[in-house]
Amino acid sequence: MARRLLVLCGMLLLVAGSLRAADTASFDFPIKDSSDIPPRLANPVKQIISSDNIGYTIFALQPANPGEEVLVTVVFEDGTEGGPSLLWIDDSGQQVTLSASLSDGVVGKNQRTVAIPVASALSGGRFVISGDQSKILRARIDWLAPVPTLAAADQRPGRYLINDRLIPVDAVNGQPPVVEPDAWIGKVFEAFLQEEPAAVDGAVEFVVPLGAAASQVLLSARFLGLPLDQGVTVWLNGSYMGELRPQVPSLNDAGYVVNDSGESTYAGWRAGALLIRASDFQQGDNSLVLSTKSTGVYIRDAALQFRPVTTPTSSTEQAASSGDSVDLDSQNLDLSP
Repeated sequence: MARRLLVLCGMLLLVAGSLRAADTASFDFPIKDSSDIPPRLANPVKQIISSDNIGYTIFALQPANPGEEVLVTVVFEDGTEGGPSLLWIDDSGQQVTLSASLSDGVVGKNQRTVAIPVASALSGGRFVISGDQSKILRARIDWLAPVPTLAAADQRPGRYLINDRLIPVDAVNGQPPVVEPDAWIGKVFEAFLQEEPAAVDGAVEFVVPLGAAASQVLLSARFLGLPLDQGVTVWLNGSYMGELRPQVPSLNDAGYVVNDSGESTYAGWRAGALLIRASDFQQGDNSLVLSTKSTGVYIRDAALQFRPVTTPTSSTEQAASSGDSVDLDSQNLDLSP
């Protein structure tokens, strides 16, 4: 009886998997010529490439269902010369640029996700990946169904759940990422240490001015090009603090790439965090160094979260509890009330 139940559960899982597969479509590049029409597409995928690898790939989408939204993830080899562009063409032939360049200005395997405008997705049309087709590794289309999400006051708002991550709207608008402002999040102050991605090149240093004591300090950052089995070493004022290891994404993530030797690498940014002893920080300037033996590693969105020994002032605390961020001078991390 138990075996029959297991078999039945397995059949149900297979059926559920086949139903969900229509809501996600993944295409490895180069695109193989085929007359097959993938689910939710209106025509076969078409790729046109010139002798210098410049060209475009066309995906004709059927109209999305009411309430659905459509995200496109492109996995590609990023570089200083720029990345692929993403276009949308409606049935009348009108063309809209969703992203002029997906590049983050780094060198390595990367991925970017862009939302197709809701009205365009509901009408159907074609999205086009234009540029050096030899640099594109994969394209994934996700049709997202609405689900209710409730968030606490000290959580950053998100709209899209994809690749096991909750993504805000401004992360999928096709534009370069916007630098987050320093702000109170609940009773924790978060200060960002950089405005744009930087190459680690063995080591990278941040100077952190501290005006008042903190009871807890958390370092967070995102990394590109770091091997999946490695982390970065963190030093504070010359003392070893530990190793920061970015999270390893779920295998459902579009960023996994298998090389010719069968090894898995990851395309895109991975986030990680390390709790640092607050007592190791000193008043005034602190030297925070992150180092790695790997090459081709980049860091972005490096930030420190401070929990002060004393709580923020009542006006600041009231604004933070209502979900409003409070801008503070990032050059003087004075945590005193």
